Amino acid sequence: MKFKYEGQRRAIGNFTEYFDFADIKAVLRDLRRMPAKVLTSVEETILAGMPSPTMQAMVRARLEQDIATQRVAQ
Repeated sequence: MKFKYEGQRRAIGNFTEYFDFADIKAVLRDLRRMPAKVLTSVEETILAGMPSPTMQAMVRARLEQDIATQRVAQ
């Protein structure tokens, strides 16, 4: 929607998710025709409050690095 109606977007401060439509009925009709958003597994993970796979990989790599550092120090 943000791309389709970019010409009607209005910034309010730092927010850009506001629109000014001359014919709201046409826009509502378009929105009703849009298919429902299907969430990706990453989006579902984030909505469930879990860290993303990328964050999990970063934490795992950091832990492995810390373990390797501790082994060298011993």
